Amino acid sequence: MEVCGYFGGTNESAKTDDREEFQRMLTLVKKKKIANIIVYSTDRFSRAGESAINTPAKIRRIGINLVAVTQPADTQTSTGRFYQNLNLLFSKYDNDQLRYKTITGMRHRLLNGYWMGTAPIGYKNTRDEKSIPIMIPSDKAHLVPKSVSMESK
Repeated sequence: MEVCGYFGGTNESAKTDDREEFQRMLTLVKKKKIANIIVYSTDRFSRAGESAINTPAKIRRIGINLVAVTQPADTQTSTGRFYQNLNLLFSKYDNDQLRYKTITGMRHRLLNGYWMGTAPIGYKNTRDEKSIPIMIPSDKAHLVPKSVSMESK
């Protein structure tokens, strides 16, 4: 196969199909005579749920196949299309589950008094003697009162 372009690598989440690189790829494949869009796995193509299913169906109508290297499926058959669609939907489900678990864990930590993420200016993340994450003043702590007093004026 001749490779006509590489897309992605821009740290855009595949949870939406409004990604710049994704749209650039779709524009190219519609303009050129492309036979396949090759991805490592379907979740690298999209994790947008139903629109993730609609896009391969649309490009298939103009003769372009979505080929997932690690999830081979003959999309010329109804079974192959079902398998590919199932993988695309599972990617959305998996993304939703990860989001829920992450938000639940963050909420739990916040309710227990822990700061989430990198400490703000004037503090630093560390651990106490029981290895529990805490924040303590940093060498930039002297900047905090000045910034607070400037905002209150």
